Amino acid sequence: ATTTIYQDKQGVMWFGRWSGGLIQYNPKDGSCKHYYSDPEDSASIGTNTLTTILEDRSGALWVGGLGGINRLNRETGSFKHYMSGSKILSLYEDSGGSLWAGTIHGLYRNDQKEDRFINFFDPC
Repeated sequence: ATTTIYQDKQGVMWFGRWSGGLIQYNPKDGSCKHYYSDPEDSASIGTNTLTTILEDRSGALWVGGLGGINRLNRETGSFKHYMSGSKILSLYEDSGGSLWAGTIHGLYRNDQKEDRFINFFDPC
C-alpha cells in the first residue's frame, strides 16, 4: 500500500510504501526507480515502511518512516540516516528553513551545523 505521495520541484513523483520502500517515477520519460532497505548496504534506505517525504529548499529529498529519517543523495543514489530506529510520522520545513520531525516520542529539529536531529522542548 502507498502511504505517502510527493511531487518534487522537478516534477518527479515519489511514492512511499508500507513495507515496499521508496519509488521514484519521472513522468517526463516514464522511468521508475525503486529504493529498498538492504541490511548489507549501509547506504541503502533505512526502512521499507515510509510515512512522509519532503524536499527542502536546497533540493535535498528527505524520507521518514518506521526506522528513522533518510536523506537521499540524488547523484549517488545513497542515503544518509538520521534517528535510526525512530518512528517518524511527519517532516516539515518552516519559513526559516529549519527542518522538523514529528515522532511518536516528540518533536525534533534538525541542527544543520551538527547535521543531526535534536529533541525540541517548547519553552512555553
